This record gives sequence, structure tokens and C-alpha cells, in this order.
Amino acid sequence: MQSVLLLKGIVLGWSVAVPVGAINIEMVRRALSINLGQGIALGVGASIADLMYLLLVSFGLLHFLHDPILLRSIGILGSLFIAFLAINIMRSTPVLAGKPAHAGSVSVYRGVLDGYMMALLNPYNILFWASVVGSLQVTQLSALDRQVALFYTGAGLLVGILSWVAGLHVLLYALRQRFSTLIMHRLNMLGGVSLLVFALWSFWCSISRF
Repeated sequence: MQSVLLLKGIVLGWSVAVPVGAINIEMVRRALSINLGQGIALGVGASIADLMYLLLVSFGLLHFLHDPILLRSIGILGSLFIAFLAINIMRSTPVLAGKPAHAGSVSVYRGVLDGYMMALLNPYNILFWASVVGSLQVTQLSALDRQVALFYTGAGLLVGILSWVAGLHVLLYALRQRFSTLIMHRLNMLGGVSLLVFALWSFWCSISRF
């Protein structure tokens, strides 16, 4: 049973981490334009938010987020937060590999917080977790069995997300050494524009669909 729960958690982790979205775009941009630690920090912050959502779903505390008004509010807040990040990105200067980060670079702790907030306020992330309530099947378990299920599923979730983050950054490490100043600036601008487009799209979906 434990191995099945662990595997289920890993698959959940991959399912939430791999699809292209605002978090992956920003994680790649930070890893390339600042340093790898910044990208990893963002991924760790997002994984903490996903672990929190797993706990909320498992204890049946996420059902109230099906409220359209609440989802719309969260979607608008998330869109504004991502737009704020995008504007700051387009105004920032990337750091070349091997050079120290400039004074305007965010700290690792801020990177973790940014990743946490991006995952927490993403309405599609919320809908993902609301959709997996039936597959987890832990709300009907006894208290002890639920604790065991949550431990192994949560461990698998972290393994899945962090393995994606680690694998992605191994690739980014190899790429970062080859990029010139011009390419880094263009990638930085492309990342900012992509996040801004995602924020606008998310804002539109939030006010028109939810």
C-alpha cells in the first residue's frame, strides 16, 4: 500500500509540475538570467504550496473554493501578482554565468515566497487539486490510516515536483554557460513578456469563466 501511495504522489507531483505555465516560465527565466539557485528556490516555494493544497484536499477543506466569486477573486489577485512580477522582470538586468548577482536580485527566501504565492494564487492550480479529490480517497479513512496515506502521498508529491525541478535545472545549467549577454537580455525580456501575457490571459479567464 505504501509503495502505491508513494507512486501516486510522484505522479501527482509530475502532473502539477510539468505542464508549461507561469511557474515554469519564471523558474527557467530566473535560472538563466540570475542563477540556478533562484530557479530552484521558486520551484521549492511552489512545491510547498502544492503540499498545502494536498493537505487541504485530503481533509476535505477545498470544496468551498468551487464558489465562483471566490475563484474569480483569487484569479484576479493571482493575475495582478504575476503581472507585477512580469513588469519587474522586464526592468531588471540579467546576470551572466560566473558573475555575482547584482544588488537588485531577489534573495533565495524571496524566491521561495514568490513561488509559493504564484502556486497558491493560480486558479488553475486550485482547480487541479479540486479535481483530484476523488482519486486520493483519503477522507473516508480512519485518522491513523489517513496520516499514513498523507505521509506517503505527500512524500511522493515532493519527490515528483523536486525531481522535475532538479532535472530541468541540470539542463539549464548546461545551457546557461553558452549564452551571451545579448541572448540573456532577450531571454529575460521574453520571460517577462510571457508572464505578462499569461497574467492578462488568466485575468480574462477569471472575470469571464469563473
